[in-house]
Amino acid sequence: MNTAHWHLILNHFPIIGTLGGVVVLFYGLLRKNNDTKVLGAFLILAMAIISVIVMETGEAAEEVVEKIPGISEAAMEAHEDAAKIANGILIASGVLAIISLTLHFFKKNAVTIAMSATLLLSSVAFGFMGYTGYLGGKIRHTEITQGGSFPNSESPPAQTTNSEEEDD
Repeated sequence: MNTAHWHLILNHFPIIGTLGGVVVLFYGLLRKNNDTKVLGAFLILAMAIISVIVMETGEAAEEVVEKIPGISEAAMEAHEDAAKIANGILIASGVLAIISLTLHFFKKNAVTIAMSATLLLSSVAFGFMGYTGYLGGKIRHTEITQGGSFPNSESPPAQTTNSEEEDD
């Protein structure tokens, strides 16, 4: 496996995992359940750590992918620029998660405010991560870049059914 493969495997975690962390943290805050809030904060922290790994594998994956004919440099740059912003926001969410967890374990009164701030910033991070994933998909997925049309043709390939074949 090369770095491009690792990037493709890992890049879904910060998107889906952040959404999971947001949902769990929201539920914990809603129900005032400390264990659930802690789980949500740990999920956000874990996704922040994984996002750093994804970013690093993305740099190396770019070196592999840019040699493939038909790859758009503009699409890669847009994805990379969005990834830097999304990664920064998710890392900031991870830092807030650490602060929230520290406050929780030391029984400080500001834990609800810190957890709420973590939830808010993590929700923003999820949106940016999702958009970054969308832009990453445009690098290689022609069904996204060409609006669902088929490459090099005006219409989809002709489909024949058994009844059409029998009529001939």
